[in-house]
Amino acid sequence: MFKVERITNVNWANSIVRATLDLIIIPHGIVLKDCMLKEGQNGFFVTSPSKKLKEPWTNPKTGKTHEYKDLAYFPAEIRPELEKTVMEAYDPAGGTQTSAPKTLQDLEDVPF
Repeated sequence: MFKVERITNVNWANSIVRATLDLIIIPHGIVLKDCMLKEGQNGFFVTSPSKKLKEPWTNPKTGKTHEYKDLAYFPAEIRPELEKTVMEAYDPAGGTQTSAPKTLQDLEDVPF
């Protein structure tokens, strides 16, 4: 259902982000750019791309202030497969890895 097109390790000071990545959603061929692999207290997890809001907003139910808004949503039922696919592609010692097609013939696997 997913393929990691590009994954780049990052070393940002005071950040839980370990890598940025682009995902291909199979069989549709949709590319979701700028996702992130983060390391939290309970292990690794994948986040969708997000954008910084012009002004932070506070959720009236939780009281939590948000500075970023997600641009996509990963439902709970697909998260295990998504995280497994990303972790298989992630190399903590690596730099940038890509599986982008190099020739037109390589595009035969992409369903569009």
